[in-house]
Amino acid sequence: MRKIVLAFLLLIICVEGSFAQQTTTGKQRLRDLLAALHSDKWSDRAAAYEELIADPTAKQGAEVRSALLDLVDRESHLTLATAPEPESEEAYAEYVAALLGTVDTFANWKDPHQLCILAQTSYNTDSPFAAKLAAVGKPILPCLMQMAKSDRAGDRFKSVSVLIQMRAKEPGLDSKTVQEIREIAIHALHDPDEGVRVFTVESLGDFGGEDMIPALKEVTETDPAPEVQGQSIRKNAAKAIEEVQKRTQK
Repeated sequence: MRKIVLAFLLLIICVEGSFAQQTTTGKQRLRDLLAALHSDKWSDRAAAYEELIADPTAKQGAEVRSALLDLVDRESHLTLATAPEPESEEAYAEYVAALLGTVDTFANWKDPHQLCILAQTSYNTDSPFAAKLAAVGKPILPCLMQMAKSDRAGDRFKSVSVLIQMRAKEPGLDSKTVQEIREIAIHALHDPDEGVRVFTVESLGDFGGEDMIPALKEVTETDPAPEVQGQSIRKNAAKAIEEVQKRTQK
C-alpha cells in the first residue's frame, strides 16, 4: 500500500513539473511573438500575428489585444524600413485586412484613441468599414478633422470621404460642423494630390448634397489633371453632379 501511495505522489510531482515547464515555455513563446510584432520584416509581423490569433486563449488576453491594436497603428504609419517589397504588396494587403478584421472584433468604438487608430488604417472609402466609421458621428470628428490636415495624402482622402458620408447620414451634427465639413470637402477638391481630388469627387457623387454642386462645377472647369484614356477628374466631377442631382431631386 505504501508503495502505491509513493508511486502516486511521484506521478503527481512529475505531472506538476511538466505542467510548470509547459507554462513557462508558453509564456516565453508569447513574449517572443509579441516581440516579433515589432520586426522590421512585415512577413515576420504577419507570421507572429497569425500564430497569436490561432491560440484562442492568447487572443482573448488584454496584452495580446493591446499589442494587435498597436500593430494596426504602426502598419498605418509604415517607414521605408518596415514597408513591404513591391512584389509582396498583395500578400501584405491581405495580412493588414485580416489584422484589421481581428481588431475590429474587440476594439472599443467609443474610445476616441482607438477610433483614431481605426480611422487611419487601410480601407476602401466606399467600404462597409468606412460607413461604420461615418456612423460613429461626433466621437470620431476631432480625429477626422485632424487627418484632413495631414501631410499624408492617404489620411486626407480617407478622412474627407468619411466626413462627407457622415455629413449626409448623421442627423445629429450641428450646423457649424456641417459647414466645416463642407469647407474641408471644397478644400480637398483643390488638393495638390490627384488621388485626394479623385476620392473627394467620388464621395461627393455618392453622398454630396446640392450645396456641393457649385464646387463640383468649378472642378469641371479648372482641375489641372490631364485626361487619361478618356478619363479625367473634370469628367468625374461632371458625373458626380449628375449623381447628386438624381439623388436630391427624387
